[in-house]
Amino acid sequence: MHPVSPGVHVRVLHAAAPGAPRPGEPRRAWTVELAAGARWSPPPGGDGCQEWLVLRGQAVVDGETLFERSHRLAGPDAPGSLHSPTGALLMFRESADPAGTALAGVQHDQAAAWQPFAPGIWRRLLYRDGGAASMLYHALPGAQVPGHLHDHDEECLMLAGELFADDVLLRRGDYQLAPAGTRHGGVMTDTGALIYAHGDADLHLLMG
Repeated sequence: MHPVSPGVHVRVLHAAAPGAPRPGEPRRAWTVELAAGARWSPPPGGDGCQEWLVLRGQAVVDGETLFERSHRLAGPDAPGSLHSPTGALLMFRESADPAGTALAGVQHDQAAAWQPFAPGIWRRLLYRDGGAASMLYHALPGAQVPGHLHDHDEECLMLAGELFADDVLLRRGDYQLAPAGTRHGGVMTDTGALIYAHGDADLHLLMG
């Protein structure tokens, strides 16, 4: 992680190359770590929408207090300020989707609904725009998802546990982006896992 301000470190997960993005590709995706009492104003982005997800601790984004697994969706002019009284780790994602601004708001974990997704897997929908969505997945040990195609870029940030995406082992803190048009032969976890993902809202499963 790179220091950007006193008590603030940023890790760049993805930065889109110049030109037209792939379907679902983020303009930029980071994790941001703040020490207790640290303050920061992120650099302005484009005309899309911004997501903040608290991974650890407590943070105040534009005056709104967010707790662990709180999610905030906002337009391109926010946030103007970010600070943490306790110390925090957050994920920041900016997309090129201006329509998301109309859905701006905060979703707290305590009031959120988790829905069954597959055997041993529950999903919490954070934000959906057409065929793409931001989601949290909670998977029990031994759970798996069959092979599938990606119509949109699929991002995966591991929040807890371990999983195999094909033959790649992902652990807490790891980030993987599978570009639109690629496929996963299968995803499974031996330990159980908690995952942030952005990608197809409905999987295009491979047959046979």
